Amino acid sequence: MMSNALAILKQPVTAPVALYFTIGPLISLLIAYLAGVFDERELHSPDRLAEDRQPGNLLLIFLAGLAVWILAPTIYLAYHTGPGTTTQRAVQISRQEEVTLGGIASALGILVLCVGNAVYRRDGLRRLGLSGRRLMEAIPRGIIGIIAIMPILTWIAFAAQEIWQSTTSQQPAKHEVLQMLAQTHDPVRQAALVFMAVVIAPVFEELLFRGHLQTLLRHFLRSPIWAILLTSIAFALVHRPIWTWPPIFFLSLCLGYAYERRGNLWLSMVIHALFNGISIAASYYV
Repeated sequence: MMSNALAILKQPVTAPVALYFTIGPLISLLIAYLAGVFDERELHSPDRLAEDRQPGNLLLIFLAGLAVWILAPTIYLAYHTGPGTTTQRAVQISRQEEVTLGGIASALGILVLCVGNAVYRRDGLRRLGLSGRRLMEAIPRGIIGIIAIMPILTWIAFAAQEIWQSTTSQQPAKHEVLQMLAQTHDPVRQAALVFMAVVIAPVFEELLFRGHLQTLLRHFLRSPIWAILLTSIAFALVHRPIWTWPPIFFLSLCLGYAYERRGNLWLSMVIHALFNGISIAASYYV
């Protein structure tokens, strides 16, 4: 969701904007240094699968959530559109329907992942870092986290956008949700799109990628760093447009680090939600 927000960099520069983009990254690095981000020993949260007698249960829950997320739109197309191949049927649905299907698939994925952990793993959600008490501590930490992340993330996204445009001679595409928000004037649809982007997507993606995939990789590889790196690669690859992969990869590194350091999945959800919300809000001021 960076493309509209990045247009800020191409507007006439005001003093606050200039200050943000020159001093902001330095402040980000200072906050990271003072917080011990560059100290590998800070990644000390316990193995979230250490208490499991059958760690394979989390893998099965992960695969079930992934399958629902991928297959739900395909099943919808198979039963609710006209005859033809899946590719032909996909052309028949509007972008609005495509975005809506993605939101529904993510919501179903949340249900599958939460129910799976509640039923098949003892205190499964709590051990993933989703207790009610931890939500309250995640909110202020998440606000500090997004303040530290956003200046560097914006510069990475700007560089990726410029490289993409110079090497492909194509205008970087906007995120589909931002496109839909720009095209619709129905407040109900706009509210639904914002809710999917700021609540549904962050909750599902953090559950799937940080809570399940990163937890599994850390357990089997015995390395939080490799778990964060591999999860971030997978996280970037499932997003589009392609030019957003570098900033999304960086964002995922930050989310993965926050999760490993605090063992609090709410924290990565809050940072992710704030990022999406800021990207949407910025699009209205450009």
